This record gives sequence, C-alpha cells and structure tokens, in this order.
Amino acid sequence: MPPRPSIRQLATDLGLSVGTVSQALRDSEKVRPSTRERVLAAARRAGYHANPAVGLVMSAMRRGLRDNYRGTLAILNAIEPPNAGRASFHRAVLDGATARAKTFGYNVEVFHVGPGALTLRRVNSVLRSRNVQGVIVMPFETPQDWSELAWDRFSAVRMFNPLSEPLLHTVCPDHHQLLLHGLEHLDRCGWQRIGLFLRRGSEARIRFKWSAAFHVYQQQQKPAQRIPPLLLDHFEAAPFLAWFKRHRPRVVMGHTAQAIDWLASCGIRVPEDVGFINLNVTQEIRPCAGLNLRPDLLGGTAADHVIAQINRNERGIPAHAHTTQIEGHWVDGPTLLAQPPPAPRSRAPSRT
Repeated sequence: MPPRPSIRQLATDLGLSVGTVSQALRDSEKVRPSTRERVLAAARRAGYHANPAVGLVMSAMRRGLRDNYRGTLAILNAIEPPNAGRASFHRAVLDGATARAKTFGYNVEVFHVGPGALTLRRVNSVLRSRNVQGVIVMPFETPQDWSELAWDRFSAVRMFNPLSEPLLHTVCPDHHQLLLHGLEHLDRCGWQRIGLFLRRGSEARIRFKWSAAFHVYQQQQKPAQRIPPLLLDHFEAAPFLAWFKRHRPRVVMGHTAQAIDWLASCGIRVPEDVGFINLNVTQEIRPCAGLNLRPDLLGGTAADHVIAQINRNERGIPAHAHTTQIEGHWVDGPTLLAQPPPAPRSRAPSRT
C-alpha cells in the first residue's frame, strides 16, 4: 500500500515550501490564487486529506494558547419585524448554542443580515476576516435566499427553515410527534372537542406538520368530537371568534395567547370555561399550558453538528442534506384545568 500523501511530500513535488502548501490548503489569502489552485489540484490528484484533529492542535500551538479556545461559530439571524415571542425563542436557542459550543472551546457571535444590517456580501468579508469556520442559521418567518453566502468556506446547519436556500443540514423540533403527544395527554385527562388554530405562513414554513398531526388525531375521534382546524393569514379576533362560536371547542390550541383576551371579550373564561394550549410556550409572554419545543436543546444540537463537521473537515452545501429532529415535551400551566369541567348543557328550544 503506498504511503499517505503528506504536506511535506506535496511541497517537495511542487517545489514549494511546506508553509506555502499548508497555507494554500487552508485557503489562506496570503498565497497567490494561482498557487492555491496549483496546490489544491495536486492535493486532489494525490488523494490528500487533511487531518482536522492535527490542524486544531497545530493551530493552538502556533497561537501559543493555554486555554481551550478553538474558534468562533457565527449565528446568522435575518432582520424581520419585531416579535417579542420570536425574540424569546431566539434567546433560548442562542443560550443553548453558546453553552454547548463553550464545552468544545468555541465562542459564538451573532450577525444580523438584512435591511439596516449586514448584506450577504459583507457577511462573507466579515466572517473571512475573523476566520469563522462554522455557521448556524437561526429560524425565521419569511423565505430567504442566502445562496450568495460563500458556503464552501463554512461548516453549517440551519434551523427548521425548509423554504430557505440553499439546502443545508437542518436541526428542528419534531412538530408532528410533539403535537400528537400533547393531544394524547389531553385525551388521557378526559378532554374532548379540541380545536386548533394556526397562522398559514408559519404552518407552511414547517410543511404543515402541526395540521397533519391534528388530522391524524381527529380521524381517531368520533365524528361528533371532530373540529376542523382554523388557518388564518393573520391572527385576528373576528374570524377566530366566528370559528369558536360555530364549533364550541372545549380546548383551544394555538400560537398566540391573544385568544384568551378574544374569548374574554365574549364573557368566556380561561381556564374555567375553555382550556388554552400554547403550541410554543417559550414564545409566549404569559404563562400557559402547552408544548415546549426545547429551543435550548435545538441550539446545543446545532452547535454539536457544526463542530462535528469542522472536525471532519466538511464544508459547503452538502450533497445529501439530513435533518435532526428534537422531541419536546408537555408543560402544565394555568390556562388548563387538570380535568375538564362538566360540559355545558345546551338550552332546549322554547315552546310557544
């Protein structure tokens, strides 16, 4: 078996110094582009593969560091209209990513992309100047095309953004399984006639996983217990209340606790008359019963994946992207009674 090609052997064959070849393989700007291409072509022909573990050790030795610092991960966040719930969720994701990255010796730095912030071209320049190796793309509401970013320089994951470009490895909640677990919990507690309302854009972003799980559950219920889900372009009181008065659910599941105030405006009390379940308790600014999507674990898992790619020397858009789903859990809260109260009796029609 022929010996594995080394940097020293490549340098000898090319008539270059070991330092020049090493810098070219790291895509350093200190090496002329023509020389970089020559070195990379020779490395491909020889079947050379970098050993990332050795690279990390040598990098630390060159810096003369005594601490555990290995590098910086960039958190990229799209500029969108202010949303207190989303900001709360993002903070939890960031905390999880920061804590996990720190255990491996990485710092985390946030960069905002969009109007009034950095352009993708500027992000390329900033990340390159700071020698950032790994990127985590935060979740966002509106579809984004970030193909302009120099992905070939980075190890990267995105967080449940199936409508964004390009297609990267993804870390996301298991929305489908989590909602089924929540519905099964309500069923065990004796709750029936459960209603679901969603914002159409948010549901499309996750490929209608909430409503798909709800449909599966509904098919197991008696027809009299089934309530059609409500999909709204915008969360508004009028269409919600029209749907509620028509179907009279005993429990309402949705993304916004504004529904509690809408119901109160009609004299309907939560939780005494109707239960309310929040589909993402981390995004809500008032305590609710509901589902915890574990944003801290999502952030930590994203950092794990990026660092693993760095260690394997994997960069760029993957040929076959994979998705890691994180299972959340149920959270008790003041918007749902432990057991359902007696069902209100329907008034008999008056006789004249």
